[in-house]
Amino acid sequence: MMGPNESQRLALMHRLVDVLGEQEAATLMDSLPPYDWPEVATKSDVARAVETLRSEVALMLARQTRTLVLVVVGFAVSLWLGLLVPALA
Repeated sequence: MMGPNESQRLALMHRLVDVLGEQEAATLMDSLPPYDWPEVATKSDVARAVETLRSEVALMLARQTRTLVLVVVGFAVSLWLGLLVPALA
């Protein structure tokens, strides 16, 4: 369901002024979002998005950490082998 366009909002404002008065109509119109209701995010929508983002970041950090550890271990092993092999020969 789409929200009202500008001309519909203006017509509603004029009708509300006729029925409620200027200040009350303005107060009521200010409480309406200028966009469609399906576009409004609720607190639970934001909480789900934050949780999803946290999970994705944690997964990426875990993968990055594992890769870094493997690279450092590989470098250390190759360094020690490079030092030990000539010493044993």
